[in-house]
Amino acid sequence: MGGYYVRAVEGTLHQKDSRRLTLLLWVALAGILCWVYWFQVIRRTAEQGQLLQMQIVQGTADAPYRYRPLVPWMLTIAQQVTGASYTQALLGYSFVCFLVLFLLLHRATGRVWVPLLLGILMPLTLRDHYYQPWSWLEAVLLGWGLMLIRSGSSVGLLALLVGIYALVRETAVFLAIAYWLYYGRTGWKGGSTLLAIWGILFLGLRMVLGHAEWVNTLAEIAQMNLSIKGLVNFLVKGVPLLLPLWATLWVRKYLSESERRLLWLAVPYLGAIAVFGVWKEARLYVPLWGVFSLGLVVWGDSLLERMRAPHKQIA
Repeated sequence: MGGYYVRAVEGTLHQKDSRRLTLLLWVALAGILCWVYWFQVIRRTAEQGQLLQMQIVQGTADAPYRYRPLVPWMLTIAQQVTGASYTQALLGYSFVCFLVLFLLLHRATGRVWVPLLLGILMPLTLRDHYYQPWSWLEAVLLGWGLMLIRSGSSVGLLALLVGIYALVRETAVFLAIAYWLYYGRTGWKGGSTLLAIWGILFLGLRMVLGHAEWVNTLAEIAQMNLSIKGLVNFLVKGVPLLLPLWATLWVRKYLSESERRLLWLAVPYLGAIAVFGVWKEARLYVPLWGVFSLGLVVWGDSLLERMRAPHKQIA
C-alpha cells in the first residue's frame, strides 16, 4: 500500500514538472517570436504603425482598417495607463497572444509537437505587413471559439465571444458558420443567433464610423496575387502554413462526422482570402490551425507509428 502512494506521489510530481517545462517552452517560444517580430517588422515600421494606429482610434483610417478598432484601442489605452511606448505595448500584446495560442493548441490536441510546429513556422507570418496586430488575437479567438463549439458550450458564451471578435476582424462570421457545420440541422438556431450578432456589429461599425475608401481595390489585390512574385511568395510562405489542411484531408475518414463537416469551413475561409486577401501574407492562414489541428494529430500520430514500425499497416 505504501509503495502505491509513493508511486502516485512521484507520478503527480512528474506531471507537475512536465507541465512546468511545457509552459516554459511556450513562454520561451513566444519570447523568441516577439524578438523576431521586432527585428523583422517593428523596428523598421514603428513610425508607420503608430500613425495607422492613431488613425484607427480617431476613426479616419482607410478600409478595412477603420472597422477593426478593438486592438488599436487596447494598445492605445495600455500605452496611456502604463506609460509604455508603442513598441513595448505591441510586443507585450503579441507575447500574450502567441503564448495563449500555443496553450490553446496544446490543450486542444494533447500534443506538444503541434503548437511547436506552428511556432517554428510562425516567422513566415511575421513579414509582409507593418501594422496588423489583430491577426494574432484573431487566431486566438477563432481557436477558442472552435474549442467551445466542440465542447458543447452555451450559445450565450459564444455570442459574447463573437461580439468581441467582430470588433477585432470581420472573420468573426466564421464562428457562426462553424457552429452550423459542426451541429448540422440542430445548430441552425444557435448559428443564426451568432450570425445576427456578427451582422449587427459589422453593419453598426460602418454606420457609426462612416464610409472609408479601401487601401487596395479588388483589381489591385488580384494583380498582386497573380503576379509571378506574388505566386512564388505564396508557395514559399503560404503553403507551409496550410500544412494542417493537407494533413487533415489525408486522414479525414478517421475523424468524427461532426469534425468532417467542420472541414468545410475551409471553403468560405480560403474563398474569402482568395478574393479579399493577399495570398503571400501567411498570417492569414494561422487561424485555420484551430480548425484542422485534430486532423494534423491523426496524420502525425500515423506517421510516427509508421516510422516506428515501417512494415505495420496503419488502419
